[in-house]
Amino acid sequence: MSQRIDELLTLSTVKINTDAGSRGTGFFIGPGIILTCAHVLKEPLGTKIHLLSSDLKNVIEAEIVYVFGKNIDLAILVSNSPGCSDYCVYIDTDIEPRDPCFTYGYTFDSKYGSPNGDPVTLECEGIQGGSIQSIKLKSGHVLPGLSGSPLLNQRTSKVCGIIRDTRDERFDLGGEAIPINLVLAEFPKISILQEDFHTKDIRWKNLLACDIDPLDSDWSYIDNTCKKTENYFKTLIFLIKVLIKWFILGRKAPRAFPIKTIHLLIQHTLQKDLGQEIKRQRKQLTHDITFKIDFEGTNQARIINQLDSQAWILSDLIEKLIDDKQDLASLSRLSWATEILYEQRGLFQQLKKEEGNYYPALEKMKNRSNFLTSRNDSRYIQSDQAIGKLISKYSASDSILWKSIQLGFNFSISSNYVNLGVKNTLIYMSSILHILSSVLKINLDIISRSEISIDDIFNSLEVEINKNPKLKILRKVQILLQSAVGERVEGGRFRAWNKNGAYHFSRKCKLYPERAKPDEMKKILCFSTADDAINGGHRACKTCENADDFPSDEIFFLGDEL
Repeated sequence: MSQRIDELLTLSTVKINTDAGSRGTGFFIGPGIILTCAHVLKEPLGTKIHLLSSDLKNVIEAEIVYVFGKNIDLAILVSNSPGCSDYCVYIDTDIEPRDPCFTYGYTFDSKYGSPNGDPVTLECEGIQGGSIQSIKLKSGHVLPGLSGSPLLNQRTSKVCGIIRDTRDERFDLGGEAIPINLVLAEFPKISILQEDFHTKDIRWKNLLACDIDPLDSDWSYIDNTCKKTENYFKTLIFLIKVLIKWFILGRKAPRAFPIKTIHLLIQHTLQKDLGQEIKRQRKQLTHDITFKIDFEGTNQARIINQLDSQAWILSDLIEKLIDDKQDLASLSRLSWATEILYEQRGLFQQLKKEEGNYYPALEKMKNRSNFLTSRNDSRYIQSDQAIGKLISKYSASDSILWKSIQLGFNFSISSNYVNLGVKNTLIYMSSILHILSSVLKINLDIISRSEISIDDIFNSLEVEINKNPKLKILRKVQILLQSAVGERVEGGRFRAWNKNGAYHFSRKCKLYPERAKPDEMKKILCFSTADDAINGGHRACKTCENADDFPSDEIFFLGDEL
């Protein structure tokens, strides 16, 4: 069973209890590098302090190597103790008002706290101003001992700050946190250490891959890509062409096109923060759909046409700017954002069928010229057809895996979604892959015992991806499957889960490790022969020995296949 992000966060923390009597929390931001609040330590540079690991069993010796300026209540410790390179939080500067947050530390309040580890949930109210900014938090009981604990933004699933203070020790009024960007401003090389650690240890990244909404770093990637002169030029030409097109069409439908949208996009292209502006407009679009449209009303042509045009321009821009060379999880999140925009455009097409929700003269003018006609996206239907082929091919397995994907995807493209109201539709779409991921993980034992090879499914999916490179949702499905079933175990066919116990050699046995998650892969031992396994201190699994007693149509014995 793979660990959750809150569990990885917990394992990255340390308990601080100095000889001077100061108590609090710290956490690893790099291999052997611990971040905490300076007021927790109350010791000068060079002092060696004994900490406790998250299980409160292992003593960690660390040295105070850096204390930030007076206005920044932070300090850094370094340790070479065993186990200090096993865990590390994943940091990101993104934090916005109303973001749900989580922290974990070692409180010592006699009535409400827990010296063995205390989880707290909070909500971000925003960033407080001043010479040194801070994150203002509410709706959580920040007790003594939480100072120095990591603040996890549950929207991004990354650590965005460090808990510094409480609003009131007696009540759950929240507290304040130091933004992580102050640490990066002082030590920019921490970003390199972070990327290096999470490239080698992908447990945290694997959990991020299941997220749907793009992270702030994904939009920043677009900005970084746009710094190339060629991409800037192409983007500006595209936006100017759209602006001209909208001016022409505006003759038949005054104020029906969001000219301000183009103006802002051109402005932010020149300011080198186009990704952030696309992110802002996409969020505003979803808000406007929810609160400006009457889904049972008529005579809404202007607002529907404006939102449809905005969704079209945003989806085209994202598609032009994303790069297949970037991180696969980042690519899939941005691609999923375009899928939602396609879905929203489908909603507008349905609404335009109602009386007064479209401009007849405008539609006639569009039909006379290809230049004036925007591309009608059919990628959702094409994606459904591609996934449908895969489901049909492997339906004999009666796999919950494919039934789950089919159920979720068919819902998302159903023409009846208009009747649900866009708010419910978007809520469903933003959680559908999380639900599917949970379903897949619960039913892994059924998948692993299927007559259909998981590798066959992956190979067929790869063929569909190569045939339809623009259907980015197929890549998203691939990531989801990989997250659910793990990677194929390579090695001898006689396998054991640890140094002691039984070895397995038949797929009839549900303990046979055919595929595994990265953290599980380290535990698996592979042997070329049964004698090698026995010499290694293992005994044969009884289920595998009795494999021939199983009905032949249920599963097959591995034999020499591997």
